[in-house]
Amino acid sequence: MRTKKHNLQKSITLLFFTFTISLFLFTNCKKDETPDPTLTISEEEIALELDAGFKTINVFSNVDWTASSDESWLTVAPQSGSKDGQITATATENTEIEERTAIITITGSTLTQTVKVTQKSITPSITIDKNTVAFEKRGGGDTINITANVDWTASSDKSWLTIAPNSGSNDGYIIATAIKRMKLMF
Repeated sequence: MRTKKHNLQKSITLLFFTFTISLFLFTNCKKDETPDPTLTISEEEIALELDAGFKTINVFSNVDWTASSDESWLTVAPQSGSKDGQITATATENTEIEERTAIITITGSTLTQTVKVTQKSITPSITIDKNTVAFEKRGGGDTINITANVDWTASSDKSWLTIAPNSGSNDGYIIATAIKRMKLMF
């Protein structure tokens, strides 16, 4: 009888132990556990040449995200995505003499990443086809061609020489006109 009682106690102890372990495992396993949101990007800064161009940015995420640019010269596509993806940032040509900067903002859940985009500027340039003009005593005019990628102005420091037009933008020309020299009689 003692053996039966002892076997019964072993069986109850084993059953209790199995039940306790099962209860522990069952209560500590969560089937619907949601991972923390993640959002990272492949680029934090992009340098572009002055020509129109594009650059691809990889997005690594486990949530839906949106992307936008704070400048009209730089567009992003697509403007939204789900989980991992790519964004193409496209810039128009920079025809200004100053470098320009835009910020791309990518937001997903409570996370935000930014990309600073800098685009080079043109190098200001202006040349003329003649450095010297000469006029007869009777006066006259001469054309000077201008090759430029900027706005320009032209003027004369002499009262007998006029310049027209006195300003322009990019390529153009001016006409320098000298008035007739008068002889003074005493």
